[in-house]
Amino acid sequence: MSELKARHCFTRRKLFQYGLPLVAGSLAAPAIVRNAFASSGELNLMMWPGYLSEKLLAEFTAETGIKVNLEEVAANKDILSRVQKKEGAYDLICPTHNRSLAWAETDLLQAFDLNQVATSALIKPFVGFAETAWNFKEAGAHWLPLVWGAEGMAWRTDKWEPKEGNPSYGDLWSKENEGASMGRPFSMMTAAGLAMEANGDLEVGSVWNSYADEETMRKTWRLITDWCIANKKPEQGFWKTAEDQFEGLLGDVTIAQTWDAPALGLRSAGEAVAFKAPKEGALVWSDGLAMPKSAVNSEQAYALIKFLFATERAEQSLADHGYNSAVMNAAPQDSDVYTTTDLDNLQVWPATPSWYSSARSEFVNEFVKA
Repeated sequence: MSELKARHCFTRRKLFQYGLPLVAGSLAAPAIVRNAFASSGELNLMMWPGYLSEKLLAEFTAETGIKVNLEEVAANKDILSRVQKKEGAYDLICPTHNRSLAWAETDLLQAFDLNQVATSALIKPFVGFAETAWNFKEAGAHWLPLVWGAEGMAWRTDKWEPKEGNPSYGDLWSKENEGASMGRPFSMMTAAGLAMEANGDLEVGSVWNSYADEETMRKTWRLITDWCIANKKPEQGFWKTAEDQFEGLLGDVTIAQTWDAPALGLRSAGEAVAFKAPKEGALVWSDGLAMPKSAVNSEQAYALIKFLFATERAEQSLADHGYNSAVMNAAPQDSDVYTTTDLDNLQVWPATPSWYSSARSEFVNEFVKA
């Protein structure tokens, strides 16, 4: 299959799926607003485009009698600003998992009543994140996961195979793949840190503990950066977009740390490409659900949550849009890509303080220029 055909098989919807939470601030999709200020018997929902199909919402209404008034949004900053400006307008909203610090400062959200939510049905790492990063003032989880995407290891099956089981992030830096590897700089350095933890070059927990304060971060990232520079290979490639990943995997790249969707799109198109969660754990994001304190239809909101977290509905939703579901028993895109063990081992990106991004850029630039 030609490169052009393979790219065509990776649809625009897939690009939205895995690019949207990462670059949402640059998108300018128009909002769709329907009866934004309804009351009892209705539900006012703000959601990312494509997450809930009209068919699914119609089935929810038929089953419960609750009418859903949907307003679509395409940027996390807009979710926050709309809630601030229109208190009482929304019963459920859809922030991305790593925006917890911004929401903690606002006191606009209420904790979920987990007696009304079957969190045991959800993927454990996301539940853990909800119960820690989104546990504002020790009141409980103010966020629940809904959909997710991941970054892991892709490779050309006609050029290389993992020695056993899951590949490692460390394989990206091995001598056998010299000059034929690719990754996104800050992601591959973070993953290198996880590989260093696994092989004893870093104390276990160092990578995620570095988000606690700048002094700890700089000590840890000094070690990571020195290791990455020492193991950097000639002509090691870097990507910024899904298109870059296509070009690499259809060109000279043997192994790459990529988003899951581009590699799986190429595999579905018949290319000799595989993708797997690495043994250290895939790096993941999640868009979820939160309930403003000003919500006026909380009973209806819990009804929708219960509906969406049922395995049958989660699988139906996955079939509609192709996103991975946070419901454990809803089949992932490819069961051979994410086993139960892989799902338990997902590495959720922490909420990123502003100082962290700035400091990390210093180390990333040093590595890239080395």
